[in-house]
Amino acid sequence: MTTKNKIALSLVLHNEAAHIPRLAESIKKFTIKPAGMYVTDNSSTDDSPGLIKKFFPEAHVYFHKGNPGYGTAHNINMKNAFSDGADAVFILNTDTEPGANCLLVIDEFINAHPEFGIIAPMILYGNENGKTSIIQNYRTNVSLELGRINNIDEGKEINSPDLPDFEVVNFFSGTACVITKDTFEKSGGFDETNFLYGEEMDYSYRASLNNVRIAALKDARVWHYHDWSEKNTDGRCREYYYINRNRVRYFRKFSLKKGLVFFILNEIIISPARLWWTMRKGGKKFTYYFYLGIIHGLRNKTAILSELSEHPV
Repeated sequence: MTTKNKIALSLVLHNEAAHIPRLAESIKKFTIKPAGMYVTDNSSTDDSPGLIKKFFPEAHVYFHKGNPGYGTAHNINMKNAFSDGADAVFILNTDTEPGANCLLVIDEFINAHPEFGIIAPMILYGNENGKTSIIQNYRTNVSLELGRINNIDEGKEINSPDLPDFEVVNFFSGTACVITKDTFEKSGGFDETNFLYGEEMDYSYRASLNNVRIAALKDARVWHYHDWSEKNTDGRCREYYYINRNRVRYFRKFSLKKGLVFFILNEIIISPARLWWTMRKGGKKFTYYFYLGIIHGLRNKTAILSELSEHPV
């Protein structure tokens, strides 16, 4: 069975070999076929591209010199998919496992509700034991002016009685989302200067300016196997550096002065508690990168943090 709408898949690779077999098996179980797979490899040093070709010989694989990040790679995929006639692109992290009916549910929703330009599947937690019934993201709204995210359903069970079949939201997770061709033409691609984190807030704001509607779907389910290990200090340093840097840059980019002032004042007011938290989570190294992100955001720096060593302010 094929989709009523031509929905292509977009994947970004950077040493994803550990995740690809699980993702590939889940895609092969789809009840309807995607309209092609578009993959950009950000200079993997493992066999990520080879694994993709092994599971999906028909995949369009592009190789990017260096690692330009999430937004640049997905933009390459979307441009190529839409040029080839796709109606929408399903963006997936490689550390995910979409359900067998996920694409079918999305396809039927787009067919019934063409007024929506972005579809946000329900994202659930996965762990070392496999799928869980715990929600990571479903109905998520933000204060676009203040940059504050309200993740309404995080931690709830999948069978909670208060979950609607779908709901209009103003924010989506880049872990798994669908962007239509019309939305891409109106709002463009992801901000390529972010590298990692913050792309969704930026895109959600631009979508709102273009009156693009976002729907969260309960029955389009994706499990996320993110590495939340407390021992992954380098990963935490990288994550919070970019989260803080790109949040500040978001406020600056769209002249959201109220949000920037509130964010900086809040960090000043809670600084004793924040210092205690950063030291507890990752010691001096994590504390350094946490605040370096804020400083670099204020200076509108866009350089990629290539390695976790000493980086002068």
